[in-house]
Amino acid sequence: LMIEKEQSNCVLLIGTDYRGRGGIASVLAQYKEMFECFHFVATSRQAGKIKNLLIALGAFVICAFRMADPKIAIVHIHTASHLDFFRHAFFVVLAKCFHKKVLFHLHGGDFERFYYRHPKLTSYVCHKANALIAVSSYFEQLFHSLHLSAHIYLLHNATTPPNTMPFKKDGINRNSRFQLLYIGSINENKGCFDVIKCIGSHKEELGRKIVYHLAGNDETGKFSAVIRQYGLESCVILHGWVDKEKKIDLLQNADCYIQPSYFESFGLSILEAMAHGLPVITSPTGGIPDLVDDGITGLYVAPGDTDGIFSSIKTLMNAPETRRKMGENAIKKASNFYIGKAEKKLISIYHAVLTDKKKK
Repeated sequence: LMIEKEQSNCVLLIGTDYRGRGGIASVLAQYKEMFECFHFVATSRQAGKIKNLLIALGAFVICAFRMADPKIAIVHIHTASHLDFFRHAFFVVLAKCFHKKVLFHLHGGDFERFYYRHPKLTSYVCHKANALIAVSSYFEQLFHSLHLSAHIYLLHNATTPPNTMPFKKDGINRNSRFQLLYIGSINENKGCFDVIKCIGSHKEELGRKIVYHLAGNDETGKFSAVIRQYGLESCVILHGWVDKEKKIDLLQNADCYIQPSYFESFGLSILEAMAHGLPVITSPTGGIPDLVDDGITGLYVAPGDTDGIFSSIKTLMNAPETRRKMGENAIKKASNFYIGKAEKKLISIYHAVLTDKKKK
């Protein structure tokens, strides 16, 4: 399935550079593959503030020229919160000046707090758009409760089916250590520091039995300092940002994916891990309950609950059959979020917007 030329030629996509890192970039990279005609303007990249200001100004000029094209009927803007929201607010207004239909696709996990800090501006921009797109049920309900738009669509983020069947090591009669995995930004919100605190507090019991892999950058150096503080250099491995091949290798060889986040707008890395047959230790926050069923595809812990993290690690480490069953369930659940279903939903959203345009 692909969004064919007749429809994709009508859409101008706007957002952060899809060749970069992060959730929105990953989503836009998927869009590039699913659109037969991919009309896209990058409004930011992984660069400094001054450079990104220049990129945004250049993008504004480019978008003005692109929106002057009568073939462009829909402007689909992908945004997060805070500075990213402010930046894209100008593009919403610009698109309306050219009488385009605007889909405002809100990804930011911190949107609720951002809204209450800037309620009038946020409400104004959202109402300027013709429709909002939410990435999880949590945000769909939030947008409705805040009365941000008369037209709100739920479009989950998606993943591609793995090219290979999940490779599962023999967890019963093996001498290798239990492999925990996390992929993404290394910060407090993702629960990475809580996992380290858990391992450090139970070093005697866990230190020689597990390996905690993290594929992401420790940009502040704080995480590396905590590893040294607890003396966990032998059981915590920082891989930095990894390419696709290395990521698949880590997913194939992990026993469990762990991300006890304080909040997630969706949880794309969790979905990718589930697609590879991994049980998940995570928190029932934000969009995560759309993905993970407690006791079926993984285990829930409350954000910041290091005792709960310890208990969950021990449960899965000592129960290979439970891990196997949860992994099988995770694959089945992940199949509901494969890219083909997202394409069909997006096609229907575009069709609804274009049909509405014709009526008016």
